[in-house]
Amino acid sequence: MMTKLCLFFVLALFGGTSIGASPTQGPGAKHLGDIRVKHAEVPDYPEIARTARISGTVEVEITVKDGAVSNAKVKSGPRMLARAALENIKTWVFYSSANTTIVSTFIYRLSTGQSVDPQNPTVELQLPLMVRITAAPVVLHTR
Repeated sequence: MMTKLCLFFVLALFGGTSIGASPTQGPGAKHLGDIRVKHAEVPDYPEIARTARISGTVEVEITVKDGAVSNAKVKSGPRMLARAALENIKTWVFYSSANTTIVSTFIYRLSTGQSVDPQNPTVELQLPLMVRITAAPVVLHTR
């Protein structure tokens, strides 16, 4: 009786999900593996998007097979920024046991605050789920 009660408590506590499963394991994931990113280039805010003052959020569905990005498909976001996100994702290398499909969010923000260097954007990485890039807009001087 005590064993059944403990089992019920564990199932209720974890909602029937397997212990150790990650919330990043999507419905299309067959085996989560190690989703830590081993290598990634630093993303950039495209200068043409900064000049046009385009900001926004890009969502990309990424399929990882044996640690390599095998497919990346834009789900939403401005086309100019989506292209930059896809180029960056191509540089990602996961640990070899990673086999899953995840959604990564790239947030591109323009800021005129003093804390943003006009030459170098601020980049926050929470790989592989979130990338936030804050940059100063390009200022065009007119006469």
